[in-house]
Amino acid sequence: MQKDLAGEVDAVTTWLPVREPDLTVGVVLREEPLNLMVCADHPLARQESVSTEVLGDHIVPRLNGPVPAYWEAAVLPARTPVGRPVRRGPAVTTFYEILALVAAGDAVCTVPDEGRRYNAQTDVVHLPLHDAPPVQWALIWRTDRATPACTRTRPGGDGLRGFNHALEMWWPRCLCPWSPYGLVRDRSLRRRHP
Repeated sequence: MQKDLAGEVDAVTTWLPVREPDLTVGVVLREEPLNLMVCADHPLARQESVSTEVLGDHIVPRLNGPVPAYWEAAVLPARTPVGRPVRRGPAVTTFYEILALVAAGDAVCTVPDEGRRYNAQTDVVHLPLHDAPPVQWALIWRTDRATPACTRTRPGGDGLRGFNHALEMWWPRCLCPWSPYGLVRDRSLRRRHP
């Protein structure tokens, strides 16, 4: 993510935690439930919701790439709440690789509810993890490159009012990771900045 914030991009939205000392976390923009993705014919697929403890009974993907260990521990923990190990399976780089593994029944994976809304597939079921804390999404930026629009969104700033103003000013320069595994950049929306 720091590479993406190195030059052209003012800020990104991502799910927390973010603890790099050179990045500033702005206001939390929204919260949503954390779900478990399973294939449609998985034994858990008929459940209304499941506990994070079920991660100890299944294989989850191994995230390949520059993912901070603290972030992976929050998203795909190495141990269940009672301490059972969570087995890692095939390495993945993108969210679509995760979807393919889950749809094939080769793994289960945690994902914010946004995954269900934006990547609905008939061969994948999203189950709420009833004992998981909600996923928080926030705007972040490089501390040494904070723009006035960024600083208006930090806690203690103008909050969401500042965020709305920031979107009007520089939405075309935001990277929006609709999942933590990939970033979407839309240069066609770029406009001049005041």
